[in-house]
Amino acid sequence: MHDRTWKLGEWLSYRFEHIVKPNEEPGTCNKYEAKTRLYLVPKLGKKPLTCLTPAQV
Repeated sequence: MHDRTWKLGEWLSYRFEHIVKPNEEPGTCNKYEAKTRLYLVPKLGKKPLTCLTPAQV
Protein backbone atom coordinates (compact mmCIF):
# COMPACT_ATOMS: atom_id res chain seq x y z
CA MET A 1 0.00 0.00 0.00
CA HIS A 2 2.89 2.40 0.63
CA ASP A 3 4.79 1.85 -2.64
CA ARG A 4 2.46 3.69 -4.96
CA THR A 5 0.58 6.92 -5.41
CA TRP A 6 -3.06 6.25 -4.63
CA LYS A 7 -5.92 8.17 -6.13
CA LEU A 8 -8.69 9.01 -3.67
CA GLY A 9 -11.17 6.66 -5.37
CA GLU A 10 -8.74 3.73 -5.14
CA TRP A 11 -7.96 4.46 -1.51
CA LEU A 12 -11.64 4.75 -0.59
CA SER A 13 -12.34 1.36 -2.22
CA TYR A 14 -9.42 -0.22 -0.37
CA ARG A 15 -10.50 1.35 2.92
CA PHE A 16 -14.09 0.19 2.45
CA GLU A 17 -13.16 -3.44 1.68
CA HIS A 18 -10.41 -3.86 4.27
CA ILE A 19 -11.37 -1.55 7.13
CA VAL A 20 -15.02 -0.50 7.01
CA LYS A 21 -16.76 -3.64 5.75
CA PRO A 22 -15.17 -6.07 8.24
CA ASN A 23 -15.85 -3.78 11.22
CA GLU A 24 -19.22 -2.14 10.64
CA GLU A 25 -22.84 -3.23 10.48
CA PRO A 26 -24.35 -3.81 7.01
CA GLY A 27 -26.55 -0.69 7.24
CA THR A 28 -23.56 1.50 8.03
CA CYS A 29 -21.62 -0.07 5.15
CA ASN A 30 -24.49 0.60 2.74
CA LYS A 31 -24.69 4.27 3.73
CA TYR A 32 -20.92 4.73 3.54
CA GLU A 33 -20.69 3.02 0.15
CA ALA A 34 -23.56 5.07 -1.32
CA LYS A 35 -22.22 8.42 -0.12
CA THR A 36 -18.73 7.55 -1.34
CA ARG A 37 -19.97 6.39 -4.76
CA LEU A 38 -22.41 9.26 -5.29
CA TYR A 39 -20.48 12.22 -3.89
CA LEU A 40 -16.78 11.67 -3.25
CA VAL A 41 -15.66 9.50 -6.16
CA PRO A 42 -17.33 11.50 -8.97
CA LYS A 43 -15.86 14.78 -7.74
CA LEU A 44 -12.47 13.81 -6.28
CA GLY A 45 -11.92 10.13 -7.14
CA LYS A 46 -9.17 10.70 -9.72
CA LYS A 47 -7.12 13.07 -7.56
CA PRO A 48 -3.91 11.64 -6.10
CA LEU A 49 -4.04 11.58 -2.30
CA THR A 50 -0.83 13.58 -2.19
CA CYS A 51 -2.52 16.44 -4.07
CA LEU A 52 -5.68 16.74 -1.95
CA THR A 53 -6.06 19.84 0.17
CA PRO A 54 -8.32 20.40 3.19
CA ALA A 55 -10.32 22.93 1.18
CA GLN A 56 -11.16 20.28 -1.44
CA VAL A 57 -12.43 17.85 1.14
